Amino acid sequence: QVSVSGLNLTAVTGNAGSTVSDYVLSGNSVGVSATITPKPVTVTGITAQTKIYDQATNAGVNSTAAQIQASASRSDDGRYYSSDQVTLDTSNASGQFDNKNSGADKTVTVNGVRLGGTAAGNYIVNPITARASITPKLIAATGITAEVKTYNNSSDIGINVDSARINAGATSANDNKYHSGDDVSLDARQAKGTLTDKQIGNNKTVQISGLRLEGVDAPNYMVQGSTTTSVQPEYANSAGLVPITNASAPAPAVLNLSVTPNSLTPSDTVKDLVLPTTTANSTLAPVATPVMPNNRPSLAQQAIQGVTPKTMSQWSDVQVQSLPAAQVAAMEVPQLKQVIRLLNPESQIRAINPQVLSKLDLQTLSGLSNKQINALTPEQLANMTKAQINYMMPILSPAQVNALRGKS
Repeated sequence: QVSVSGLNLTAVTGNAGSTVSDYVLSGNSVGVSATITPKPVTVTGITAQTKIYDQATNAGVNSTAAQIQASASRSDDGRYYSSDQVTLDTSNASGQFDNKNSGADKTVTVNGVRLGGTAAGNYIVNPITARASITPKLIAATGITAEVKTYNNSSDIGINVDSARINAGATSANDNKYHSGDDVSLDARQAKGTLTDKQIGNNKTVQISGLRLEGVDAPNYMVQGSTTTSVQPEYANSAGLVPITNASAPAPAVLNLSVTPNSLTPSDTVKDLVLPTTTANSTLAPVATPVMPNNRPSLAQQAIQGVTPKTMSQWSDVQVQSLPAAQVAAMEVPQLKQVIRLLNPESQIRAINPQVLSKLDLQTLSGLSNKQINALTPEQLANMTKAQINYMMPILSPAQVNALRGKS
């Protein structure tokens, strides 16, 4: 309610002959209604926090520097009057991006800011906004493998992307997965592999480039890929072992064994047989460790015993396959693990000491080719553990399986 005073009559119309002096105002005042609206005040000092894409629009805010200004001088200056008691409460402040998608310098609307104090009802808070970014989430491409190559003065390397994939089920910003429900897929058709350097070595990092993401939500993610491989030295007979080419080795033996199913008696063992690789009358070249006088190791054995597994890991295919059978037979487990996948099935695989072969873990055996496994002799198989046999059983030839029937 507003009271108006100071009113005076200045003219009278509608009554002939009447003058202003013929009338007076009752009480010389008039009562009218009016509204006083709260004065808007501006809050400053609130900032929003950049985040990694997470499918949500919520934004973190920092309000430690938030404030409102006093000393108002007009209705639209965003300040409160100095004589009023007004305080600022940001304990429930929160932020919301305008949408969930990644982008730079996005608008964040700040809510939950309140005024306190005895004069708080006379003011309202102007809308508060801040700026922040949503950065794309990094996801990893897995299942990519790189070839093992021989040094060629280049950092380029071949890769296999047949099993390349990205994984869903993200639960954190750095788990390298994408969020379930998002439309995103991997295109690895243009992927290339590059070594971090061209030098020889094992477990060398290969960076994968050319990976692309597709789908509606692809802009919310970045993909990266890497794997490891080995670069072997170019063959130059310089890795610490000079192959002994004049070491004596057993001459090939022509065997005429007839191995048929269920032909073994309970007293037979697979150690009593030499297993043909195909049919009867096969020509095999079984290799045995040379027996030296006084049990002294041969020159071939001495040569291989002085080579460390680390050195062997840098040999090329040619170097490994040039090793004579006597050196293969003298290898210990750590040495054999480095070279077994490169050994020649027809000569070197059969030369492996059965006791050493039986100590290899399944991971090492998994590197053998079907041809290498099919070349294993009955004596080698007879010394293997049940776990090793079970692992290789689907690959063993019928003749090898038949020979194992005699293993007690």
